[in-house]
Amino acid sequence: MKASGQDNWTMVHAFYADSGGFVLETPDFVSFPITAKQLHYLVTHRYLPMPTITKEEIWDKSKADRFAKAVASFQAAWLVAQVIGRGIQRIPFTLLELSTVALITCTGAALFFWFRKPLNVETPTILHLEISLAGLLQRAGDKANKPFQDTPLDFIEANIYTSSQMPLSKLWGVQERPLPRLPNDRDSRLHSPQILIAVAIPTATFSLVHFIGWNFEFPTPLEQSLWRWTCVSMSLVLGVGCFVEAISIVVDGYTTSGLTTLGGYKLKWPTNILFFVPGFLYVTARILVVIEVVVSLRLLPAGCFETIRWLEMLPHI
Repeated sequence: MKASGQDNWTMVHAFYADSGGFVLETPDFVSFPITAKQLHYLVTHRYLPMPTITKEEIWDKSKADRFAKAVASFQAAWLVAQVIGRGIQRIPFTLLELSTVALITCTGAALFFWFRKPLNVETPTILHLEISLAGLLQRAGDKANKPFQDTPLDFIEANIYTSSQMPLSKLWGVQERPLPRLPNDRDSRLHSPQILIAVAIPTATFSLVHFIGWNFEFPTPLEQSLWRWTCVSMSLVLGVGCFVEAISIVVDGYTTSGLTTLGGYKLKWPTNILFFVPGFLYVTARILVVIEVVVSLRLLPAGCFETIRWLEMLPHI
């Protein structure tokens, strides 16, 4: 938007748009939500004036401001500090705490990327199109003649939601067309090396953190062996899969999405078996990890009930 001279457009506006914050009303069709890219098309082609809503007004609609997100970040950081402190003082900690720290790596990444994203905005901004939708599509030419899958503006930005592309999509996701709201499963596009690395680091860390529990004291030797095998299985499936996907994204020039990498094999039979079988193994391993975390609470080492001696970690004479 800023490249088009719209200096008041911010990342907050972009998040707001791609969360369904703008709904288009036309004289000859039902209302439907539009994405940031679709709004950019309508503004640059002079079908709509630039929305005047400010980022302050958008934040006023949000169910959580930056202060709430900062509090959540502090709570997560405090738990990580607790686990690190226990490790330094050789005090045992539980699998529950370890698994929570692993999840915090993903939470931290989400908070970083979504720090300027408004939360759960339920009342959208209505944009009124003066020209008929039929007239707009006619002016767009042949690219707008195909039947739409999500909304009539698919010719601007299409196939961006996982739920409408995956096999058996009629069994899940939003079924009404045009979409009454934008789904929460946007198919991600990692459009630069920096974004690719920023996603890879927490993904790898999430899996590797579980290995810290390799030599933990378990209630039985069988549970310890099961934990080790699930950690190895998760790391192999996630590591190999993500590495191959990352190489594909780089080779394709950062133009493909999560579902269209490697020629879109995830959407075609029988090649999608190569995606669903490892995916099933990973989900199974994750379920076993959750079960082990819960079951291990029945018999904890006595050291898990000790508290950290913070004063001993402070420099002193």
